[in-house]
Amino acid sequence: MEEILRVENLFLDFGGIQALSDVSLGINKGEIFSIIGPNGAGRTSLFNSISGFYRLQKGTIYFQDVNITKLPSYHLSPVGFMFDDGLRAVGATVIPTGVGNTEIQVQVINNVKVTGFVGPPSFLTTLRRACTHPQT
Repeated sequence: MEEILRVENLFLDFGGIQALSDVSLGINKGEIFSIIGPNGAGRTSLFNSISGFYRLQKGTIYFQDVNITKLPSYHLSPVGFMFDDGLRAVGATVIPTGVGNTEIQVQVINNVKVTGFVGPPSFLTTLRRACTHPQT
């Protein structure tokens, strides 16, 4: 079976309170999968981590073998995937953007000669500033 979602060794805490500790799982295409447990077991924290709403202290999340661990939540919404998939379908190179990787993103943008951007205007402004005033 084709694995569509895999999480490996997820750790998440909130001010010293451990919400997720070494959580790993895999979900195959067409599989019905359920997370069960009592209140406070971490079900919502796991879902919010996979969805990009929480930032993990440690661990990796893969969707269709693509590492999505540090993607902003808007890239993980159906609309975000719609743009990404549509761009790939017409032969565009898609570069995930988001806070925390700006220096690497600017390097990729310059090397690949990016000609388009889909994302929030505030982050486009951040990228433009970084491209015109690179850190040394």
